[in-house]
Amino acid sequence: MKRKTWTTLLAVIMITAGTFFSNQSQAQEEGGFRLGLKAGMNFGWLKPNTDGLDGGGASAGFSWGAIGETFFAPNYAISTGINMHFMKGKFDIDAGPLGKFDTKYYLKYLEIPLMAKMKTNNIIDGFSFYGNIGLAPGFRLDAKGSFNDGDKVNMNDETNLLRVSMIVGLGAEYDIDSNTTLFAGINFNNGLTNVFKKDKNEHVDNLRAISNLLEVSVGIFF
Repeated sequence: MKRKTWTTLLAVIMITAGTFFSNQSQAQEEGGFRLGLKAGMNFGWLKPNTDGLDGGGASAGFSWGAIGETFFAPNYAISTGINMHFMKGKFDIDAGPLGKFDTKYYLKYLEIPLMAKMKTNNIIDGFSFYGNIGLAPGFRLDAKGSFNDGDKVNMNDETNLLRVSMIVGLGAEYDIDSNTTLFAGINFNNGLTNVFKKDKNEHVDNLRAISNLLEVSVGIFF
């Protein structure tokens, strides 16, 4: 049932994204299309849902990406693009007679968000504020892990390729001129799918955890 639900969800995202690009020229006439780049810090953590696991708190990582926005009405836009997240997460695994393992994961994801964006008019001296919400399918490019601060080992076989998340964010924009805008924002990226493959971890049966991150970024539209 869950697999069918996520398949349907991804189909809706792909159809919507296709409609977005097919109507791009019309959207430019109605409200404008713009491209942007962003980069920033993220603070990621793993939230386990398995007995014997304790979350290890947040760890700092790095994110960057490209953004495309089209305005279908004044102050309302559809946004998509590509995000690269280099995130970390950690927890303690209680392996019974083997003791506890201080486990750290280093995850790299390519994410393709589909967002609805709402922004205010210019409030003062070119400043405006915005909020955004949407879904983001992502694909694991690389996964590594270390145990008790040992050497990193490849964890691709133990982690799922697909990650789906919900994103909610706020930010501010500043218009330098009619074609260039600086922005800064904060997004909460809430993972919805299990990071790990079922029954692939040699220390924990049915290991389940979602990955979350808080992203703080700055960028430019042009």
